[in-house]
Amino acid sequence: MKRLVWTSLFAMLIVAGASSCKKIIKALFKEIDVELTEVRITVPANPIAPPAYNGDLPFPTITQQWDLDSLVRANTSDQFGLRDVTSLKLKAMTINIVEGADQDNNLQNFENLRLGFSSSKDTSVTQIASFDFPDTYATTANANTSSNAELISYLSGNELYYDLTVKPRRITTRPMTIVIKATVTVK
Repeated sequence: MKRLVWTSLFAMLIVAGASSCKKIIKALFKEIDVELTEVRITVPANPIAPPAYNGDLPFPTITQQWDLDSLVRANTSDQFGLRDVTSLKLKAMTINIVEGADQDNNLQNFENLRLGFSSSKDTSVTQIASFDFPDTYATTANANTSSNAELISYLSGNELYYDLTVKPRRITTRPMTIVIKATVTVK
């Protein structure tokens, strides 16, 4: 009988201890902002624009290698990893033309850019950001990231896929190299 009592007490202590460990981990691992590796794309010259064409133009899917576990470990001095992450959301995204911009070829040539997202873990595409460009000269813009979509199911994979569409306002006459930078909040 004593043995049964001690075994039951020991089992309860293990369960309570495991539960407390999770609470301690959550208390210590608040949230961190992590900058993702930049995505660099070349936008070719585009002879299609209104009134001849009024739709969105898709880009080929962009693939990026990704290791969330390594990013979390690197940003927490190797104290936490993927198994400790409970939430991941896009915080900020910027787009910047780094080559090829001039007065006639810049962001004002486009009405908007939409960015969809999927991964090797979750192949359903969700829109994570949109850029609306004013009809004035610009080479840099910040995204509207207000969707606050939960991305944890996507980011535990090892490859990220970006699906971009752009709506032209005017033609472009030369290629432009664009860099997209993103920051995510990890909890």
